[in-house]
Amino acid sequence: MGAAAWRIGSVGRTPLFLDRSWPIGVLLLATIYFTGLTSGGRSTERALILAVVLTLGLFLSVFVHELSHGAAGRALGRPPESITLTLWGGYTSFRGPERGPGVMALVALAGPASNLLLALALDQFIRLGVGQGWTWAAYLAPLALVNLVMGIFNLAPGLPMDGGHLVHAAAWKITGSRDRGMLIAAWAGVVLAIAVGALALARLTQRGMGGSDIWLLLIVFILWSGAQRSLAAARARMSVVGLDLQRAMVEVPLLSPTAPLTSVPGVGAVLVEGGRVVGVVLPTDLAHAEGAGLTAQAVARVVPPEAVVGERYGADAAAAVSQAARVSGVVVHREGDRAWLAGVGDLARALEVEGRRRGGGR
Repeated sequence: MGAAAWRIGSVGRTPLFLDRSWPIGVLLLATIYFTGLTSGGRSTERALILAVVLTLGLFLSVFVHELSHGAAGRALGRPPESITLTLWGGYTSFRGPERGPGVMALVALAGPASNLLLALALDQFIRLGVGQGWTWAAYLAPLALVNLVMGIFNLAPGLPMDGGHLVHAAAWKITGSRDRGMLIAAWAGVVLAIAVGALALARLTQRGMGGSDIWLLLIVFILWSGAQRSLAAARARMSVVGLDLQRAMVEVPLLSPTAPLTSVPGVGAVLVEGGRVVGVVLPTDLAHAEGAGLTAQAVARVVPPEAVVGERYGADAAAAVSQAARVSGVVVHREGDRAWLAGVGDLARALEVEGRRRGGGR
């Protein structure tokens, strides 16, 4: 996570970040709530209390929503990498590629399900509180409604909403292509944003600007901007759908670090110890090696785990290479007892060529 967010703690082993736009979101939401509540005839004091409860409750609900995504991912073998709360909500990043359309769908459902369950729990608590004469319990009623709306809204069938990930999973299952499924779900998000935008325009044309229309316009903005980002990401993934790392890299042998340097061929080698990649020998290392009786590890370069890429094809491979490039000048691709090696620059050129080839074919 870059400078655009503060790390405020961890949930178990998962870092928790707060986007720097979050304070703006708090003030903006509190203002919108307060304005709507006072225009509805409530006293200033009651409106202020409700605005604070709703604003903090909304972000707490978003936090529960993202925690549920993360917990589902961890339970299904795709642990969360980080959770970030943002201006308009939040998002959870996961480690590694998607594990399949079924896992994607279950992880997506976990968030809205948590909000719907929270709405039900709050409703039952409010009923109990009112029955016991707890006057303050009524202040939680709007929060129950917020969770109900959040749960339903997130099931909207288009990216970036959780319902869009359900569309993505279904399209992936039907077409057999994760990237094509993402493109379909992104376009569904664009259509959804246009439909809600048309509804907002019709309402404004018929009866002018009302308090609830602020929320409708905000929803249109979230849907449209999110759909455009999803569409750009889907197109980027489709641009490298034909990438095969093994075609862009050089196959080299797997050797022990203690192997004689003379056993390393001119193309280089990947050094493995205890089943783990620990280093590489490049052709340039061989050219500058001096002295008799040297072992491979004497001239080897240490390779961090992030530079060892398991993915071979398409956008997942491109993303893994991009992550590897942040920590290493070389990338290793390993498949069983075979290994491939390339410099980051060579792979970047291969990605560029593949992108141009795909672009020219449209």
